[in-house]
Amino acid sequence: MDSASLKEAILMVEKFSDKELAPKALEWDQYPSQDFPKALLDKAREIGLFSFLLSENQGGIGGTPEQLALLLEVIAQREAGFAGLIFSHNLAGYFLSLAQKQFPADKLLAFPCYLEPEHLEESALKSEKAGNGRIHVSGKLRNVIGAGIADRIFAPVSEPEDISWFCLEPVRVGIRRDKLPLTLGLRTASHCDLIFERVELSESDRVGQAGAGKDWCRSAYLKFYPAASAILIGLIAGSARAAIKYGQDRYQGGDMIAQHGQIRYYYGSMLAGYFSLKAALEKIAEGSGDDSSRLALKIMAGDLAVRATMDGVQLLGGYGYMHDYGQEKRMRDAGSAEKFLGSAKNLTLSLADGFIKSI
Repeated sequence: MDSASLKEAILMVEKFSDKELAPKALEWDQYPSQDFPKALLDKAREIGLFSFLLSENQGGIGGTPEQLALLLEVIAQREAGFAGLIFSHNLAGYFLSLAQKQFPADKLLAFPCYLEPEHLEESALKSEKAGNGRIHVSGKLRNVIGAGIADRIFAPVSEPEDISWFCLEPVRVGIRRDKLPLTLGLRTASHCDLIFERVELSESDRVGQAGAGKDWCRSAYLKFYPAASAILIGLIAGSARAAIKYGQDRYQGGDMIAQHGQIRYYYGSMLAGYFSLKAALEKIAEGSGDDSSRLALKIMAGDLAVRATMDGVQLLGGYGYMHDYGQEKRMRDAGSAEKFLGSAKNLTLSLADGFIKSI
């Protein structure tokens, strides 16, 4: 996608987010006690959020995962849970494209975004041969983004060759959705636990080579670290905007809150984090940056987002802890989004290990 088309896409997503997401964000945060707004998915498809990575010949937009990140940052400023849902779908679609399988833009894909390549075996389903090239799998997948409403789900399976990936319909015999959890954050992302009881899988369900699950995961994650970072960066921007607006509407000690020096210092700290991370994200979207810079961006975005959203809560005083003002939601969302594609501790160790090996 060229720069002009990308700018047009960003503007379209801004309009969509302001009209469709921002006004209902706090209401949708009640999911699963509140029904998921499925009509929203159709509106998102209309502007290409589900087909962004598909080529124009396939009816898509022809964007890259790095360019998708710029759209997710815009969405996350208004509603980070929905950004997580788009992230999960496109990550799963990227896996399908690597395997040269059709990417169904009219179907919602669910992916276990919290799993780490080096620890897949801890969450992988157990398999046993069933004959005729088929296997039976059993176990439980926890916190699968989008699984509460998805048409297809990705699952890691332990096989003799090592971990493999499979994509299948959640309505298949032997699969049941556990009770929808009230998650800490990103509630609109429709997390769900899935229980598998001797579910039969065939070769047509397989994505990639048998036993290549960890390698595929590492490769895809490197492409999607910027997209995961973008959700966190958007949360920083959303928190800063809300805090500044509140400070301009309220007075303390006879002065507007935003005029107090210590308060402005906190604003500046939040904005410094946002602008530096956003600049790094844009550079990567333009094609710059190596693997280490992608990983570093994810680590720093997580750290700064958690800190900035906590500051955002406190800058509203007691109101910051009330659901009606949105800041505590952003703080919860940041805590969940920080764990996308691996914990901060393990990602930081990976960055250090990679650098040590290079010197």
